[in-house]
Amino acid sequence: MEKKLTRAEEYKRTQQKIIQIANQLFMKNGYNAVSTRKIAKECGLTQPALYHHFRDKESIYLAVIYHITADIRQEFSRLKDHNLYDPPKVILNNMLLILIEKHPTNIMMMIQDILNELDKKNQYILYELWQQTYLSPFKELFAEWAKHGLIREHLDIDAAARFCLSSIVPLTSKHSVTAKESSLSDRLNATIDFLLYGLLK
Repeated sequence: MEKKLTRAEEYKRTQQKIIQIANQLFMKNGYNAVSTRKIAKECGLTQPALYHHFRDKESIYLAVIYHITADIRQEFSRLKDHNLYDPPKVILNNMLLILIEKHPTNIMMMIQDILNELDKKNQYILYELWQQTYLSPFKELFAEWAKHGLIREHLDIDAAARFCLSSIVPLTSKHSVTAKESSLSDRLNATIDFLLYGLLK
């Protein structure tokens, strides 16, 4: 016979379910297109029951992004311990693949949500999370490569990291034309090839 959950355990399980389902909805549709009514319906809850766990849609979105970014940071940390001597192309492939798999949506859509849909306090919180989770790891990587003379001198590290992130946007879009023509692995390899070597000989 299955052990009956305590009230606290039931509360936590329901909250995790809300975060999981809201994650799927936000990642598929973006913040603006998802309502608390839709989240509640998909969770099998009434809206009042949903509000018992989260006060509004923004707080649900924050919880979702906290969950995603914590997972990504953990994966990056694990990767960092193992890729010290890997070639640059392998390191970049592994890092970008984590973002594609763990945050399978247009990353720029997330930035758009932050800038246009949330209040100022939550904008700041999410922008800091974005900086720490998405931007900083690539800035640190490129700075390390610069120390070892692997990239051009006087390269703007911040701009390079931002460009790197923006380059995978087509890979996360279901509407990408190239998505129907080749595998994700092939498209990611081509993207990294352009990032590292450019167009000219």
